[in-house]
Amino acid sequence: MSRQASHTAARKRYRMAVKILAVIQRNSPRVRPVPMPITTMQRLGRLQSMHWQANQCGWHLAAARLRQEIVRTLQTIRESVDESLDALSAFNDPNIGAARFGASVPELMDDLKALEAEFEAVEFHTKSRTLSVTTGPIELQGVYLGPFQIVLDCDYLGESRSYRVIATDPHPAATCDSTTHPHVQSESLCEGDGRQPILHALASGRIFDFFVIVHQVLQTYNRHSAYTPLKDWFGVECRDCGGIYDDHECCSCSSCRERTCSECSNGCSGCDDAFCSDCTEMCEGCDSRLCGSCLSSCNRCNESFCKDCLTENKCDACHHDEEQQTEKETDATTPETTCSTASEIHPLRLGETEVPA
Repeated sequence: MSRQASHTAARKRYRMAVKILAVIQRNSPRVRPVPMPITTMQRLGRLQSMHWQANQCGWHLAAARLRQEIVRTLQTIRESVDESLDALSAFNDPNIGAARFGASVPELMDDLKALEAEFEAVEFHTKSRTLSVTTGPIELQGVYLGPFQIVLDCDYLGESRSYRVIATDPHPAATCDSTTHPHVQSESLCEGDGRQPILHALASGRIFDFFVIVHQVLQTYNRHSAYTPLKDWFGVECRDCGGIYDDHECCSCSSCRERTCSECSNGCSGCDDAFCSDCTEMCEGCDSRLCGSCLSSCNRCNESFCKDCLTENKCDACHHDEEQQTEKETDATTPETTCSTASEIHPLRLGETEVPA
């Protein structure tokens, strides 16, 4: 880079640093906890009511899908609560409070220079008062996700959720257009273990550290906290038939948690849950499929039956055989009756005279 170009870049960084610091200083006394998602909580109430109704009507697949929606909604509410707690904790933490927004213009210029070397692009938008960087393309376990823009709102620097993560060349999950990364949904990052480092970096005005930590989270995959697992990125694979389906067309087995499509899912006729084929068995009496908890073994033949096909813990065939065996044993022990008596009286023959005794 020529001397003139270097001087121009330094002047640009200086102007940017001055503007950022002015925004920081103007907003530093304020910390606004994230408001509770009232509409989300209302949606939770509706989902719970619909789930109860589905169970009452025996709509097993609908009940399973509603349970999945309830879990997602509860996760959203939990994240909002965690964000509010983090913001209040950071504001009350004396170690963070002492260093809050202590960055100077030279320090911000150093951070901006380091960001230019680290990322594809660094921009400060005066009107929106946002500082943004653009990452290179991100690929996780063979799934191409494309580059992302991390946009920091300087008006809310030091607060939780003061930034957005935007896919500049989106390759979203097949099951949800708003999920552009396993840990990004609706431009919101699930920070995981990076939550506290990100919060501390923002609270102390360490711009460079903040962007680097977020970038590292984007390059990390944790299937246990993913909005959509990478194995389901291009659709949900049914564990029974192997077909690929949208998320709303599949449900989780209540026993092994594997996903099955609506065609392969088996609703247990003894309870309100849905299961995959491996987690259900056929009742030998009525040919209905039930889960292990709703089946019992016949005491004689040990075959599996539903409760309606068992009498005194025996299937109909074994119960019938037992009754016949009991009848045979009863007949064998009962003495035969004779039609003669101790003083047998013979009928008179023609020409014989009855002699008094």
